[in-house]
Amino acid sequence: MTKFFVPHLRVGSDAEEAWSSYLDTSHATADDNARRLYSLTYEHEDSLYKVKVGEPRVRFRRRTGPRGGYIKDAPYSTSGTPTGTDVTAIVRAGNVIHVYSWGPSYGGWANPSFVGPDSITQSTYFEPVE
Repeated sequence: MTKFFVPHLRVGSDAEEAWSSYLDTSHATADDNARRLYSLTYEHEDSLYKVKVGEPRVRFRRRTGPRGGYIKDAPYSTSGTPTGTDVTAIVRAGNVIHVYSWGPSYGGWANPSFVGPDSITQSTYFEPVE
């Protein structure tokens, strides 16, 4: 497991303070049992996205036929394209996962963006904080 961190913190900032601010903006409460995700793989609009804290999202499109033709139930490409800015936190609060990005989003991503639990194919949590 990976130890919890928040990339791009200002000098003198604390990761736990940053985590608290993510909880505040996601409107998470103690009842939501908010958890710190390190990585996430999910499907959205016929693409597969791999998200990891400290890195930009990577989009994997479905393979196509000759000249870009549609193939029903085609597998995802094995090579992805980075999109947006570095992910700074992934918060699971209740039935919604909030994905926060660093600075302005240059890929059309809302900040935070929301991922529904039904679209997740894989997730990894940070090591528990003691």
